[in-house]
Parts: sequence; C-alpha cells; structure tokens
Amino acid sequence: MDAQNHLLTFGDIVKIYLRKFMRLAPVYYTMWPIIWAFTSRVVQGPISYNGNINMATCSTTWKQTLFMVGNLSMDMSPYSGCYQQAWPLQLDMQLTLFVPFIAILLWKLPKLGYILCFSMIIANLFINYYIT
Repeated sequence: MDAQNHLLTFGDIVKIYLRKFMRLAPVYYTMWPIIWAFTSRVVQGPISYNGNINMATCSTTWKQTLFMVGNLSMDMSPYSGCYQQAWPLQLDMQLTLFVPFIAILLWKLPKLGYILCFSMIIANLFINYYIT
C-alpha cells in the first residue's frame, strides 16, 4: 500500500478496491456462467432438488449475484439464491469495503479503533451464539 505517514488518500482506497476486484472478478465471473449452465444438466439423484432450486432462483436473483451481494439476500433459507458456491468471494469483497475505514480509525484514534475491533469480535460471537 502506498499510504505514508498515517495518511490514506482517496487514490490508495481506490487501489485497494481495484486490486481486490481484479483478483476476485476473473474467477467469480468465469465460474458463474459455467455453474449456471451445467447445474441443470449435471444434477441427478438425491441432490437434484437442490440443483433445481438453484436454477429456479437464478432467474430472479442474478442481479444480486452480478454485483457480488448475493449473500445479503433477505431470504436466508438453505439453498436459496444463485451461485451459492461464491459466498466466500462475495463476503471477501464486501469486507474489503470496510478495511480502509477501519485502518484510518486505527491510525487516527488507536484506542477507539481497538474498541471498535474488539466490539465487532464480541458482536460476532454473540450473533453466532444466538443463531446456532
């Protein structure tokens, strides 16, 4: 990163976003049509129900998948959404959006930054405990 003297410029933030996008996009956008095209042809046997749901939901949720926000769907039921295998890539891209702001906070106000990071970890633990 090109940030010097605890100064993160707008250009640095754009570089962070572009680097991450250029790393994830080729894999993401190459595999999506392949999975979409072959799921209905390959799925046979006991898991065919899941493949058919995937094909049915792709026709309505393809826009969310296009912009890498398919995991933010309001319908959080299992096997909903299109291109479920891309969940880690979608999450990685979304977390990258917050990293520069947390870095700025840690540089400018370290105590507040540590409190924010610690509170996000604790909130994650409680949310996971509540859900499971």
